[in-house]
Amino acid sequence: MSLYNNKNKEDLIELTFLYFKFRNLYFVGFQRYIFFKNLISYVTKLNNYSSIRSIFNNLLNEDLIEIKKDKKKVYYRFNPKQKKDPEPDNFPAVLIFE
Repeated sequence: MSLYNNKNKEDLIELTFLYFKFRNLYFVGFQRYIFFKNLISYVTKLNNYSSIRSIFNNLLNEDLIEIKKDKKKVYYRFNPKQKKDPEPDNFPAVLIFE
């Protein structure tokens, strides 16, 4: 079991970032916090809630995770490259059959 302290804090954050990047979590889309909590717990072998939340908050503060609020629920998406969703076209599609 890993201990979460100042010595290995940065290592655990880096490990979590690399794991998220390896898994291509951007394509999973927006998820609730529990999804990320379980992944962080899996990769770091931490069970302490405050340590897991601290790692998540560090990724959030570095703008590697974006937030989307829907009514009273909050969703997160791992987005290290700051990709923007394509804007939907408001033009109707016209199909011509000959």
